[in-house]
Amino acid sequence: MPIDFPNSPAPGDVYTFGSRTWTWTGYGWQATTTTLGPQGLQGLQGVQGVAGAVSEIQILDNLSNQFNGTETRFLMTYNGDPISVTNSFRLLVSLNGIVQIVKNSYVTWDNPIAPSNGIRLDNDGYLVFLTPPAEGTIFEGRVLVGSTTTDLTTTYPFAAADLLMGAF
Repeated sequence: MPIDFPNSPAPGDVYTFGSRTWTWTGYGWQATTTTLGPQGLQGLQGVQGVAGAVSEIQILDNLSNQFNGTETRFLMTYNGDPISVTNSFRLLVSLNGIVQIVKNSYVTWDNPIAPSNGIRLDNDGYLVFLTPPAEGTIFEGRVLVGSTTTDLTTTYPFAAADLLMGAF
């Protein structure tokens, strides 16, 4: 049997149908009381979903507070612990919002189209700047997914992505 609410109710009017009661608010009927039967049994636990992907990108701790205009060598840390990065292609560094190219210390040739900006990764995993970063320089750094090797190889053919990630 359908519920038949009264026509033209006044605010505060109450209407009961079966075990339910509604009150007219002036804009609509709002349920105010409901008498329910006994609660049923709990249903079965659902299947656990697939775990989400784990990010392999690590956000480096901020080095900005170490920039004093004289120091050129900085130890990179992640959550306060020193982090060793042996492949500069895995580093994404930005200074004042501008992404920088980081070179490995063994690089002996610079691309004339995109010359080095003076940031290198030394053999101990430190970031080394050709000129000291000015005090107040904003640093952001990330260690990306990729090969940790810096070994050179002559195995051909290879993919461009291998070069990009420093596998060769």
